[in-house]
Amino acid sequence: MSASREKKVRQQAGGELTEKQRKAQEETAKSKRNGVLYTVIGAVCVLAVIALLVWNSGFFQGRAAAVSIDGKNYPAADVQYYFTQTYNQYYMQARYGMDIGLDTGVALKEQMYDAENGVTWYDHVMDEAIDSMTESSVLEKAAKDAGYTLSAEGKKAVDDDMKSLVSTAANYNYSSVSSYLKAAYGKSMTKARLRSILQRNKLAQEYEEQYADSLTYTDEEVEAYYAEHADEYDVYSYEYFFIDGKPEAKTDSAGNTVEATEEVTQQALEEAQEKADAITAKLNAGAEGSAVDEEYEEDSKVTYYAAQKNAGNMIWSLFSDWLREEHQAGDTTLLINEAGDGFYVLRYFGRERDESVSADVRHVLVAAEQDEEAEEPTQEQYDEAKAKAEKLLAEWQAGSATEESFAELAKKESADPGSAENGGLYEKVSASTGFIEEFTNWTLDPARKSGDTGLVQNTESGTKGWHIMYYVKANDPAWIETARTAKRDAEGHEWVHAMTDKVTVERLSGLSNVK
Repeated sequence: MSASREKKVRQQAGGELTEKQRKAQEETAKSKRNGVLYTVIGAVCVLAVIALLVWNSGFFQGRAAAVSIDGKNYPAADVQYYFTQTYNQYYMQARYGMDIGLDTGVALKEQMYDAENGVTWYDHVMDEAIDSMTESSVLEKAAKDAGYTLSAEGKKAVDDDMKSLVSTAANYNYSSVSSYLKAAYGKSMTKARLRSILQRNKLAQEYEEQYADSLTYTDEEVEAYYAEHADEYDVYSYEYFFIDGKPEAKTDSAGNTVEATEEVTQQALEEAQEKADAITAKLNAGAEGSAVDEEYEEDSKVTYYAAQKNAGNMIWSLFSDWLREEHQAGDTTLLINEAGDGFYVLRYFGRERDESVSADVRHVLVAAEQDEEAEEPTQEQYDEAKAKAEKLLAEWQAGSATEESFAELAKKESADPGSAENGGLYEKVSASTGFIEEFTNWTLDPARKSGDTGLVQNTESGTKGWHIMYYVKANDPAWIETARTAKRDAEGHEWVHAMTDKVTVERLSGLSNVK
């Protein structure tokens, strides 16, 4: 395949808190008053100016009761936090090209989410924000009623989030954390209020996870749940071609885009369908996808996506609806895209349960020294790192040599910021989780037993050196893990919804201050 063609073959992964206030100016009568009266009037005027400034600062609006959850009032500032977080999720989806119907350049109140029912995007985001806030508040209360308190890890996570605000504010060129918070969440957001919200959310999260972790199932229950959702969890193997049916873009002498005529647009679509029909015929005749791709090597309108393998719930609905039907290996179909200006030729290879295995492992990364501006450490520097790793391993083996003591070693010595605080633990390491090959191969060795240790060199990631490995355990095949986790999550959500359904949520006047 030529270099130009390789570029065409892709593996798909798959507040405004500005109420206009009228300046209150009272004209005092020019009458003779005693000095005390003038002093009182002066003091009142000063207080009036201060009150006006405070009002314009958003102090009162942000603290006005906006939502009542089971009789407990929450200020607009709290709702604004959840509103902003919810919107940011949609914003990122839209910015990354997901077709969710949100125009990030238009005010939320000026675009419809559900035109039939008169629901704007603002309404939708607000509904979800209040739902999220309600769940968090209900779980917080349930946790406190049960005597559950925030774990040391949870407290540290909140502390770390608060500390990270310093760098975040600096990255966005704000002079202080306070000014950043006001820009992000409204004029009444303070560090103390944000910490309170983060603590509430973390406590709610931990309590929900504790409940979910308490749910256990028999093998038969897991099997039955998987069978019920096999269309979603089975892994489908397929390949496809996309044939672009849009006419070539043209510009005039001034560089302005010239809109294609209806006739030109129709002709381009017909040509695309002819190519799609021809590709379908070749695949039905048994041709390899790569061979067909070679025939269209110079055609920029044809793109080949080879060897796709994804779970049903991770596949675009246009494809998944067809793939879930009964098929034989090699069956093909021709689909038109949602915009109506292109075609997909899809070939099915099969579906199966994901039998791949994963394992849990702990490690200590001993970093090799690296000269400034050098691409990697020298052999001598690697050797020094290995010697240190061997020394640490020997010292650990001379002690209690338990998983707990290894975790403490990782917390103290590991140069991996992604796992050190967690005792060097990585769970569900599999062939597809993206670890370096040597790390993955050591972890997934079929002969591996709990408690095994070893050394693995790291010459690929950002921090190079040697890993001291500790094997924890093998996990069930992926399909079992998937079904068990999904069943636990579903029942956990039902548990939360059962609690939230019992509470009364009222929207109060202060909600108008959430922008």
